[in-house]
Amino acid sequence: MSDHPKGERPAATGRSANQTKHTASLSIAEKTGKHARKDYATLQAKFARLGRVLNRIHRVDDHRITYVVSRGSQRHQFSHLHDVIAHLTALVEVKP
Repeated sequence: MSDHPKGERPAATGRSANQTKHTASLSIAEKTGKHARKDYATLQAKFARLGRVLNRIHRVDDHRITYVVSRGSQRHQFSHLHDVIAHLTALVEVKP
C-alpha cells in the first residue's frame, strides 16, 4: 500500500514510480548536499584570497577524500575538512 493519497500516486499523476520524488527524504539529502557544496566553495574562495588553491580529490580505490592546498610548488595534503579549516585559520593569523 502506498503512503501517498490516491490523487498523488504515480498512476494518477501520469508519472512512473521512478519519476516520483519522495520529498520527505530527498529534500534533507538535497539540502545537505547543497550546503556542503556551498561550504566547500566558500573555503575555496577564502584560500584564493590568500593566493592558494584548494582541491578535493576523490580516491577511487578506497573512496576516501583528500584535500590539497597548494601555492606554487608547495602542497599540503589533509584527510579531514576540519584540518583544512585549521590550516586556513593558521594562515589568516600569520598573514600581516
